[in-house]
Amino acid sequence: MANQDIGCARPTGSVVGEEAPVESSTPTTPKKEMPVSRIMVGRKAPDFVAPAYHKGAFTQIKLSDLLGKWVVLCFYPGDFTFVCTTEIAATSAKYSEFQALGVEFMSVSVDSQFVHKIWDENELSKMVDGGVPFPMISDAAGHLGAAYGVYALATGTISI
Repeated sequence: MANQDIGCARPTGSVVGEEAPVESSTPTTPKKEMPVSRIMVGRKAPDFVAPAYHKGAFTQIKLSDLLGKWVVLCFYPGDFTFVCTTEIAATSAKYSEFQALGVEFMSVSVDSQFVHKIWDENELSKMVDGGVPFPMISDAAGHLGAAYGVYALATGTISI
């Protein structure tokens, strides 16, 4: 695992199914906030690579690896909260129905993949036989949520 970007999720800046833009070697002024883009039907989704916890293992999720499939990204505020626990457990119970429809389902929060592991092992597995069946993505820096228009980096708030 040499030099992998495990700690935070960052949008690649490209659109799924299109080539990533070539980065300039000229230094630029850092941006304070990524522009908020509302995802819309008919538009391609922003690609990303992000760390995740899935079925007992730490992994990386790259959205463009799922090109051509239906994908549901379920954003939620954080692990170990009352409402999020029941929502993730209820969604887990319906996971086989998503799969039968050819839909890939993944959850996303600002918690690390390590917190996802502990939450799944110590709490969710008591509500869901075998634990959460889908990848639980970490968006620790909030970049993924900001790219999808559900997280405001400047204020650290979720706007779902």
